[in-house]
Amino acid sequence: MNPINAFAFALLEELSIDTTSSTDYDITNTVVSPLSLFQTMAIAAYGAKEGDTLDGILNVTHTKDLEQLCDVSRDFDNSTGDGDVLLSANAVWSNVLMESFIDDVKSNLNAEVFPEVPTKDIINAWVERKTNHLIKDLLSSDPPANGAALVNAVYFKDEWKKSFMKSFTKETEFQTNDNEPPMKVEMMVAASPYDETAQKGFDYYSDDKVQVAVVPYAHEDFDALVALPAEGVSMDSFTASDFDTWTEGLVQNKQGSLSFPKFKAEYGVKDMTDAFQHLGLVLDGDYSKMGPGLRVGSVLHKAVIKVDENGTEAAAASAMMMLTAMPVEPPFHMVCNRPFMFIVRHKPTNSIVFIAKIKQPTV
Repeated sequence: MNPINAFAFALLEELSIDTTSSTDYDITNTVVSPLSLFQTMAIAAYGAKEGDTLDGILNVTHTKDLEQLCDVSRDFDNSTGDGDVLLSANAVWSNVLMESFIDDVKSNLNAEVFPEVPTKDIINAWVERKTNHLIKDLLSSDPPANGAALVNAVYFKDEWKKSFMKSFTKETEFQTNDNEPPMKVEMMVAASPYDETAQKGFDYYSDDKVQVAVVPYAHEDFDALVALPAEGVSMDSFTASDFDTWTEGLVQNKQGSLSFPKFKAEYGVKDMTDAFQHLGLVLDGDYSKMGPGLRVGSVLHKAVIKVDENGTEAAAASAMMMLTAMPVEPPFHMVCNRPFMFIVRHKPTNSIVFIAKIKQPTV
């Protein structure tokens, strides 16, 4: 099973547990980029000590070892040549990093490393630039000066292989749940054959739980799956195994019609620390391969997706904020404004060459 897909559905299950909701049915949109969060976990993995700490990250990402985690992450390196459609960028900010960690994330994850005290303004500007200004203000406050910020940004933009006809888009009703009145939406319509030139239909799958139609993008490496649960079936019941069943069972070029709303959905900034801890991340683990005394403080994520007749634009950013696990000694403050001693020492023999007691310092 694809580790990113397994992670994606496990994370969705965690996020669906909303103890703050006052209703029995949550109508809030959820948008996440498992790719972005996966990449952030990969950065952290290179700083995790072998044992429980690294095993926790491997459990979260559904990978068997660091090599597999790195291999999956490298599939989406900017060097793949898909930068015009999909961009995934990694970065780390900290002035307490181990040199070996810096070398690892640079060479294996193509990460930018900034050996400086992390600030929200610098990080937010980097994220906004990498996401074509879709993700703003990922951080609301400065990270700890003696910590580290592990950040990923993902940006995707592609047109449909064949655009939806805007003249077909009509206002219609969309039923959010049985307890609420329907809302008005702009419903896009595509009639098969979808590609009039090639006289082809949709790639399509259906069973008693779901209908799935595939809409291709102009770039052949990407497509969109639109999955409509059957009446009475919750989206929360779907798993990564179901996703594999859908994609493996697609019937090609099936004649039919597809309608779904154009939309823009935003999610976050969402603190996912509890969800990741439930999935296996060890917050107070040994991250000494990254830097001295570091622990996981929080995992933050923000995502947005826009879908219309022309195509899709989406972006996400993830940040793992590393704190110091142990109290850091405050810097000393020494002002010799009273009598003091001054000693000249020969370091190889630790011998005093001159010694003075200064009670009246005059020049």
